[in-house]
Amino acid sequence: MYHAYQNWVSVKKLNIQLRAPKNDRFVVVYLLDIKKHVYSLVDISSPMSNDDHFEAILDGLSEEFDSFVTSILSRLDPLYC
Repeated sequence: MYHAYQNWVSVKKLNIQLRAPKNDRFVVVYLLDIKKHVYSLVDISSPMSNDDHFEAILDGLSEEFDSFVTSILSRLDPLYC
Protein backbone atom coordinates (compact mmCIF):
# COMPACT_ATOMS: atom_id res chain seq x y z
CA MET A 1 0.00 0.00 0.00
CA TYR A 2 2.85 2.39 0.81
CA HIS A 3 4.36 1.83 -2.65
CA ALA A 4 1.04 2.61 -4.32
CA TYR A 5 0.74 5.83 -2.32
CA GLN A 6 4.31 6.88 -3.19
CA ASN A 7 3.56 6.15 -6.84
CA TRP A 8 0.40 8.28 -6.68
CA VAL A 9 2.33 11.14 -5.04
CA SER A 10 5.03 10.92 -7.70
CA VAL A 11 2.48 11.02 -10.51
CA LYS A 12 0.71 14.03 -9.00
CA LYS A 13 4.01 15.86 -8.46
CA LEU A 14 5.14 15.25 -12.05
CA ASN A 15 1.79 16.35 -13.45
CA ILE A 16 1.92 19.58 -11.42
CA GLN A 17 5.45 20.24 -12.65
CA LEU A 18 4.32 19.73 -16.23
CA ARG A 19 1.74 22.48 -15.84
CA ALA A 20 4.06 24.97 -14.13
CA PRO A 21 4.74 28.20 -16.06
CA LYS A 22 7.62 27.85 -18.48
CA ASN A 23 7.83 31.30 -20.03
CA ASP A 24 11.27 32.06 -18.64
CA ARG A 25 13.08 29.16 -20.33
CA PHE A 26 14.48 28.62 -23.77
CA VAL A 27 12.27 26.37 -25.90
CA VAL A 28 14.92 23.64 -26.08
CA VAL A 29 15.26 23.53 -22.28
CA TYR A 30 11.47 23.59 -21.95
CA LEU A 31 11.04 20.64 -24.34
CA LEU A 32 13.80 18.68 -22.61
CA ASP A 33 12.07 19.25 -19.25
CA ILE A 34 8.78 17.94 -20.66
CA LYS A 35 10.58 14.92 -22.12
CA LYS A 36 12.18 14.23 -18.74
CA HIS A 37 8.81 14.38 -16.99
CA VAL A 38 7.15 12.14 -19.57
CA TYR A 39 9.93 9.54 -19.17
CA SER A 40 9.64 9.79 -15.39
CA LEU A 41 5.93 9.01 -15.64
CA VAL A 42 6.71 5.98 -17.82
CA ASP A 43 9.31 4.83 -15.27
CA ILE A 44 6.67 4.74 -12.53
CA SER A 45 4.19 2.92 -14.76
CA SER A 46 1.95 5.90 -15.35
CA PRO A 47 2.53 6.84 -18.99
CA MET A 48 1.00 10.00 -20.40
CA SER A 49 -1.22 9.77 -23.45
CA ASN A 50 0.03 11.34 -26.66
CA ASP A 51 -2.77 13.90 -26.46
CA ASP A 52 -1.83 14.90 -22.91
CA HIS A 53 1.84 15.07 -23.88
CA PHE A 54 1.03 17.29 -26.84
CA GLU A 55 -1.26 19.47 -24.72
CA ALA A 56 1.44 19.90 -22.08
CA ILE A 57 3.84 21.12 -24.76
CA LEU A 58 1.39 23.62 -26.26
CA ASP A 59 0.12 24.88 -22.89
CA GLY A 60 3.54 25.93 -21.72
CA LEU A 61 4.63 27.90 -24.76
CA SER A 62 4.92 31.65 -24.30
CA GLU A 63 2.78 34.22 -26.10
CA GLU A 64 5.33 34.57 -28.87
CA PHE A 65 4.22 31.11 -30.04
CA ASP A 66 0.49 31.92 -30.10
CA SER A 67 0.27 31.95 -33.90
CA PHE A 68 2.06 28.58 -34.02
CA VAL A 69 -0.28 27.10 -31.41
CA THR A 70 -3.31 28.46 -33.26
CA SER A 71 -2.16 26.98 -36.55
CA ILE A 72 -1.53 23.59 -34.93
CA LEU A 73 -4.89 23.54 -33.17
CA SER A 74 -6.80 24.57 -36.28
CA ARG A 75 -5.47 21.70 -38.41
CA LEU A 76 -8.09 19.34 -39.79
CA ASP A 77 -5.80 16.34 -40.07
CA PRO A 78 -4.54 14.72 -36.86
CA LEU A 79 -1.01 15.21 -35.59
CA TYR A 80 1.06 12.23 -34.63
CA CYS A 81 3.61 12.41 -31.85
